[in-house]
Amino acid sequence: MKFNIFNLFSKKEISTIPVTNKNMNELFDNFNNMAYRFESGGKAIARALKGVGETVDIQHEIHRLQKIQNRTKKQRSKNKLQKRIDVYEK
Repeated sequence: MKFNIFNLFSKKEISTIPVTNKNMNELFDNFNNMAYRFESGGKAIARALKGVGETVDIQHEIHRLQKIQNRTKKQRSKNKLQKRIDVYEK
């Protein structure tokens, strides 16, 4: 979905706004503030998604180790695998 900042105002509203240096500075400041908010919001979303990805990776690794643990017959190997699983679960 495209977002065009100029579609926010109708042409009639734009033509009635007197263009002065002060108005242009305010407009640029508003655009800069919006851009900063979009950027900081994007960073927060990226951090949240990264955390979700790490959680999924850890759960996958725990599941993989549990499958190996169920296949093994030696108690010593099972204990080692259980220690690795415990480290991931903490």
